[in-house]
Amino acid sequence: MVQVTKPKQSLNKSENLIIKLYLVERGCGDKTSWTEKNVQVAKCQNKHLCNTKEFFENKLFCLTVNIGKITNEISKMSEPCGEDHKACYHQRSEVLYLGCGKCNDKYCTNCKTNFCNVEEKGYKKCYTNTKNMCYAKPDETCFMERTKNNKVNKGCGNCPTKTCITCNKHECNDGKNLPYYCLDYDGKSPIECKKSDCYIDKCRLILGLE
Repeated sequence: MVQVTKPKQSLNKSENLIIKLYLVERGCGDKTSWTEKNVQVAKCQNKHLCNTKEFFENKLFCLTVNIGKITNEISKMSEPCGEDHKACYHQRSEVLYLGCGKCNDKYCTNCKTNFCNVEEKGYKKCYTNTKNMCYAKPDETCFMERTKNNKVNKGCGNCPTKTCITCNKHECNDGKNLPYYCLDYDGKSPIECKKSDCYIDKCRLILGLE
């Protein structure tokens, strides 16, 4: 027997709201009539009236990744993890690995809810000043800093100075969107600039009565 769920999205134009509905199909056999990609299927065998709501809700679905030559396509699993897998994993190495099961590798994280192994809960790579990358924990950031000689300093963690910004995505600190900085009117506070040129003016004012 089979139970299948498929999200259906509709738009309420009067209120400009998106409403997501979940459709359910049940039946005999091990196939479903739906051909869409975003469908989750759970199958049970040799059990009387087994394709219940509780049976489906006790299944674990994870994100998976298809490694391509140019980009990696992340998608939702159509079938649940096996009975011996009670967690999803997110592993970052030379490439990204997602799937069912637990991992103990250095740059791997585990979670236990449906489609929980998202990028935000896994390690991310950050650029450094060398060809090597550093790895930031899920709650850590990458940073890119504008140095005094207008170079870019990159790495994992928090900003070392005020002429710096942080980001929280994989390989986000490439330095391309890093602004330039000049001192503000007080001579102490840095301000963001589009170009590398800074200026300072000095004007002498003479005030008095004739």
